[in-house]
Amino acid sequence: MNYDEKNIPEIVTINKLCSLMGISRSRYYQILSEGLILPPIYAPNSKRPYYTREMALRNLQVKRDSLGVNNKICMFYNKTKPTIISVTKNKKSKIKDENKYQDLIDGLEALGLSGIKSAQVQEAANKLYPDGTKNVSESEVLKKVFCIISAQNSTDNLNR
Repeated sequence: MNYDEKNIPEIVTINKLCSLMGISRSRYYQILSEGLILPPIYAPNSKRPYYTREMALRNLQVKRDSLGVNNKICMFYNKTKPTIISVTKNKKSKIKDENKYQDLIDGLEALGLSGIKSAQVQEAANKLYPDGTKNVSESEVLKKVFCIISAQNSTDNLNR
């Protein structure tokens, strides 16, 4: 349930009762019209409906026990929890790999190569530096990757 008996106020509005019961106002009016819950009492000066704490607890018991105040069975659906979509490790690592080479791709585009894909840069970098580029300057990596990719894309290689 959505409540703790100690935290229920002495005066409970219809909205608060619906919230405590975990039902919509339309469902509230439906079960009220069927006589499954206690009807509210009305404030004499404002004519606003409300429940006392004891009445609210009795209506909450109806939800908990699925038995109305008129001893008829009353069924409630539980609210479904929102589905949480998680990113798998494969997608995370793929995104990380694509971002890993973005600086090189930007540098290659600045040098005049366009339409370069992350996979091309990764292939060239792995061929040049099988142990990784940790101890190599970025400009050196950019220069060598540029040479490999521009040689692959040269017009001399198109007819081979």
